[in-house]
Amino acid sequence: MGYDIIQIPLVIGTLVEPTEHGLLVAMFWVTLIFWSADCPLSLLTGHNIPSGVEYRVTAVAMLYAKTWLIPDLFVVSLDWSFIVLDRSADSSSRTVRTAKVMRILRIARSVRLLRLAKLKRAMEEVQDRIPNEHTRILIEVFKQIGMIVAMAHYIACAWYGIGSSQSEEGGTIDVGWVYRYNLTGRSLGYKYSTSLHWALTQFTPASMEVTPCNSYERFYTLAVLLFAMIVFSTFLSTLTQLTARMRGLAERKDIQISLLRRYMRASDVDAGLQARIKKYVGDIEELETACLKEQDVAFIQVLSRPLRMELKLVTCSTVLAKHPFFAHMSQSSPPALRELCSFALKDLLFCRGDEVFTEGERNDTVSIMFVEQGVLAYHQVQQGSTTLEDGERCASLCLQAKLRHGQWCCEASLWAENWVHMGTLLVCRSCQLVGVCPKEFIRIAEQHTQFGREAVFYAAQFVRRLNATGHGAISDVSQSSLVWLQELLETSLALAAEHLSGPAHMVSGASSVHE
Repeated sequence: MGYDIIQIPLVIGTLVEPTEHGLLVAMFWVTLIFWSADCPLSLLTGHNIPSGVEYRVTAVAMLYAKTWLIPDLFVVSLDWSFIVLDRSADSSSRTVRTAKVMRILRIARSVRLLRLAKLKRAMEEVQDRIPNEHTRILIEVFKQIGMIVAMAHYIACAWYGIGSSQSEEGGTIDVGWVYRYNLTGRSLGYKYSTSLHWALTQFTPASMEVTPCNSYERFYTLAVLLFAMIVFSTFLSTLTQLTARMRGLAERKDIQISLLRRYMRASDVDAGLQARIKKYVGDIEELETACLKEQDVAFIQVLSRPLRMELKLVTCSTVLAKHPFFAHMSQSSPPALRELCSFALKDLLFCRGDEVFTEGERNDTVSIMFVEQGVLAYHQVQQGSTTLEDGERCASLCLQAKLRHGQWCCEASLWAENWVHMGTLLVCRSCQLVGVCPKEFIRIAEQHTQFGREAVFYAAQFVRRLNATGHGAISDVSQSSLVWLQELLETSLALAAEHLSGPAHMVSGASSVHE
């Protein structure tokens, strides 16, 4: 695509001949083979549809026929027609009529630039993956500059094409600027740089020695001036707006940092703690920038309630599905899972060095936590055998497990009432967690009979097996074995199937979810 953007205007403007340079000939065949193969391969490429990705060949072919099939076939046929004509008539036998047809085909090949629409979509996808707002603004600035340069490139090639032609006016031959300034014998680099220099001066108040030499060049100059006046004013307006956005982001940050420094200075906070707080603020700001929240997107707030719940289900169910119980929930009780994702989940952000929880703590607001990104280390205090001088035993901090994307911890706090953390969870790399609110979980279980019944039996089996485990083997992550949980799920589902006693049994069991 980039080669077409540069090469096609050069050929149309007669700055280069594609058959006279080895590199251009090679690139011509590479692009021709690529775009020729792209047509049949597009029939095998899936397309995004509202219900997922469409892979059926007939449906994909119909969609391709409605969009890019005709333009692609037209462009490829032009290229092959150019080759046939070029091979049929060599330089010695080529007639004037053939030369005109070849020139028309060269101009018609500019239709290939319609594929820039595909490039725009690809650039938008790449830009959406950039989390930093400053980086996105800088990319937008460079994109605007690139557009100005690309326009100047096209204008320069057309300017050279007009200047290298001769026109008859009033019985006299009025040569173009290329002949007037003796550029025919100069190198390609000098001819192109002169044309580009002239094109760029049309966007600015600058000037140069090259001027129009006939009426065609004069009319072209007037048209370019009007076009450049509109484009460059729009460019300056956009650049000013982007600069103001970047300055606004920096000003808000600087104001908050200044207020924080003033507060710590007024509170006589020591230098060491000030440095730690400043580092933490910088880390958490970077993490919040990378993790886009739902409330930050204004258009999500205007969606209907069912549509927002479906969106929340899609964004959260991938993480929850790692757990056997929630994976089964997506099959047996989709409405309950949709409500759970919408109302019972809480996003948690932590920076490196944070303690998510410590030994002996209780957390009634969040129970089981899933790791969406980042790395955490779970430690447990174990009594060692070393004896100090005063006879007390020495406690050592032992690493039990490291948690990464898709893993979870503290499941026992969801099913067992008054659960106390058995160890300490430290953040090794800035992370984002998804926690389940136990109160909302119970409310949803009470409203959905089947889901609530299965949750009651699962909780009872979980607590029973937890009580059967030796005290030294219990931790906040010891119940993360998939085999252990899968067996537990199968047992609880079998018991739930045997005790189908309706809503009355569900209500009596719902309160025992935390027992």
